[in-house]
Amino acid sequence: MKIEFEREPKIPFEDVAIGEVFEYDCNIYMKIDSTDENEVELDVNAVNLSTGELRHLLSYTDVEVVEAVLTIKDEPARIKVEEVVTIK
Repeated sequence: MKIEFEREPKIPFEDVAIGEVFEYDCNIYMKIDSTDENEVELDVNAVNLSTGELRHLLSYTDVEVVEAVLTIKDEPARIKVEEVVTIK
């Protein structure tokens, strides 16, 4: 049996728009506006959507942009992010 995956080609991180969701190193991230306001003084420009970990990716790092749906469930007195589903 032949199994094929339809995957988008990888692109350099610098070509990803702020707010766009992408896969890198088997994790799902969102590109954020660069900031150097952290303890290690390294520009962070991505956030892991599963862990909230901030990360710095080099502009030439190859990533795969993914289409994502964010589901928000409204609860009394607060809003909780229920899940992030990636569509490949």
